[in-house]
Amino acid sequence: MPGKSIEPAGKTAGRQPEDSRKDGRKDSRKDGRKDSREDSRKAIGKTAGKAAGRQPERQVETGSPGKGGRPGRKPKKRSVSQSVDNNGDKKRRTKSVHISITGRLGSGKSTVAKIIAEKYGFEIVSTGTALRNIAAELGMTALEFNKLMTADPKYDYMIDNETRRISIERAADRIIYDSRMAWNFAVDSFKVYLYVNTAVSAKRIMGDGSRGSVESYSSFEDAVKQINDRMEEENYRYRMIYNVDNLDLRNYDCVIDTEFRDCDEVAELIMAEFSKFCEDREHYRKFFLR
Repeated sequence: MPGKSIEPAGKTAGRQPEDSRKDGRKDSRKDGRKDSREDSRKAIGKTAGKAAGRQPERQVETGSPGKGGRPGRKPKKRSVSQSVDNNGDKKRRTKSVHISITGRLGSGKSTVAKIIAEKYGFEIVSTGTALRNIAAELGMTALEFNKLMTADPKYDYMIDNETRRISIERAADRIIYDSRMAWNFAVDSFKVYLYVNTAVSAKRIMGDGSRGSVESYSSFEDAVKQINDRMEEENYRYRMIYNVDNLDLRNYDCVIDTEFRDCDEVAELIMAEFSKFCEDREHYRKFFLR
């Protein structure tokens, strides 16, 4: 008998080939996943739509749960050194800072520092007095001693390191530095520069008997010359040692011309600006008064 031809199983009874069934299952799974993702997106969209009109939960500052707050949850405490202004922005407040006062010779630095110390309870740290004492011990004038310090900066390092140490270890104390370079070394100090022209400076210094033989002049012209020479010598030394310009007024927070102002008025101006500086150091605007 001739044998029957047997058709492939995939063609009988309307059945699909095996490969076709596999492809179908893959497509089905893809469609299922796609539908699932679509349903998830719709659900998320509905949830977001409902939440869009709601205010976020927040905790009030009283320490007890407020309206919409979470029960038993305490609010975060603010740092003592921070406050919040009317716009809700945090700003740092410096609880205690020092004042460093420098300026031209004869501008009234030491007298103003004394007034502030007596009236507002500050302690004076005067590097100028220390330097004059060293110069007197060495038998030198102030100008001669400045030239020695240019050649050997050890005296500068001694004084400036001590200034920095005091400013860190005694940050909570009320201190005013009467010093040429304290503005650069006293940490967080309010930097004041007192300005006066050289002619006025010479007249004031010649009439100040407390300076002793370290600062003595044969005439007004000699005083003007020595003052200018000393100022240039000092500033040259600071540029060489520290790479800073002591005469650049941009280094200071408060600059006051003292030619037509007495020392009491200058002291009041400084303390008024110092109060503003302590209130909001970050946004303090520098004060220049000529």
